[in-house]
Amino acid sequence: MIRVVNGSNLGAELDRRGWAVANECVVQTVTVARLARLLGIRALAEPSPVAQTFSHPPSSWLLRYHGGSITPVALQVLTGAADVAFATIETDDPAAAAVAIGRAAVEPPWAGFSAIEVDPSMRRQGHARAVMVTLTEWAASRGAVRAWLEVLADNGAALALYASLGFVDHHRYSYRIPPA
Repeated sequence: MIRVVNGSNLGAELDRRGWAVANECVVQTVTVARLARLLGIRALAEPSPVAQTFSHPPSSWLLRYHGGSITPVALQVLTGAADVAFATIETDDPAAAAVAIGRAAVEPPWAGFSAIEVDPSMRRQGHARAVMVTLTEWAASRGAVRAWLEVLADNGAALALYASLGFVDHHRYSYRIPPA
């Protein structure tokens, strides 16, 4: 039995029992108005021409997501929200993985952003920012007032981007792997 007092002993006890930290995640939040301002969005009424949005992920989106490996259950989770959008920046090859992707789901007043991924050879060129512009415009048009996202704590480039867009840490959590 693990005795937890206000959560303070849980991490130490899991460490003692050999449960390794697999991933530490950071949940961050921002208001949609601040996000739009920092993205340079002047009007939230018209979608960005840079990235396209779809109500179901196109094949190019699925090819980019986690290297193109997605289970049917994971696809159900990704598409299962009542109001969801998938943004892509396509390549010239219709059979290739998208250059950049992202997902947003809205349950007013919140928008949740996830799956922001960019082809490793195309990073640091503004593609993630362009996807965020498109998804922010879409989310605002559906009544989102606040936004949240999750990011791996060791993803320095993503953390820097999100900080530049006004996101601040709300909380952290870790996935643990049981001892072998």
